[in-house]
Amino acid sequence: MQKHINKQLDVIKMTTSEDPSIDIIAKAYFTRYNVMNLLFETSKVNHLKKLEYTDSSIQNTINFKFRKTLYRLVDKFITNPDNTNQYNF
Repeated sequence: MQKHINKQLDVIKMTTSEDPSIDIIAKAYFTRYNVMNLLFETSKVNHLKKLEYTDSSIQNTINFKFRKTLYRLVDKFITNPDNTNQYNF
């Protein structure tokens, strides 16, 4: 199986490149999943869980960024409450 994977063009590009791009790496791993008959979606979910990218952590990050932006806009308004500022919510 390893010999068959190493003969794939995308894998060869990744292994011979000194600094492979994200696109090359992704294509090589996708080729590996296909050769090994692995489900890409299942593997993706498992890898994201290992990196602690769960639905709740992603939602927490979005909430944090929203609050941070909102607080920044409110602080800007409080420090300079003139009518020329545009706030799109």
